[in-house]
Parts: sequence; structure tokens; C-alpha cells
Amino acid sequence: LFDEATDIQDDLMDIDEAEGKRKGTAPALEMKYDTGLLYAKLDHLHDAESFFKDVAATSMDDIQDNPRYQSFVANANNALGNVMYKKCDYREAIAYYETSIALQKKG
Repeated sequence: LFDEATDIQDDLMDIDEAEGKRKGTAPALEMKYDTGLLYAKLDHLHDAESFFKDVAATSMDDIQDNPRYQSFVANANNALGNVMYKKCDYREAIAYYETSIALQKKG
């Protein structure tokens, strides 16, 4: 059931991005972040990392006036830190945690 749900969600994100409707918007960032959380909870760390990196790669210049967007980017960096910690890549985890803190201070 989970696989079917994530397949549908992946299809929705692909359609949104292909049509340019919500790419980089708060709903799209939220959907990607939430999908990353689901994968992380199931210990599908590679998939979780992919979704979190997509959200974290959002340009801060594009979202500087929107705290909601900034929150998703900061939280994605924190979640990436958690994923890297689970993968025993502690240096990378620290780097993501530091980025998350810096982004939260800006917001």
C-alpha cells in the first residue's frame, strides 16, 4: 500500500514540475519534505536523502520573503543531518545541521 501511495505521489510531483504549476512553491516543497520523512521513517535512507536534497537545494534568494519556504529548506537540511547520522557519515551530518541552524537564524 505504501509503495502504491508513493508511486502516486511521485506521479503528482512529476506532473506538477512538468507543467510548471508548483515547482518550488510551498505546497511542492511540503510534499517533497513529507515524502522524505516517510522514507526516513521506513529507513529508506537513499530515497529520503534524495527528497530532502531536492528541498534543500531551493535557492534562498527565491524564497527570502517567505518564512514558510525558508522553514522547509531549514528543516530539510536538519533532516539530511539525521539521514547522514543514520548512515554514520558524521561530518556530513554536522555540516547539514550547521546549515539548518544558519538558515533558521536568518528566518
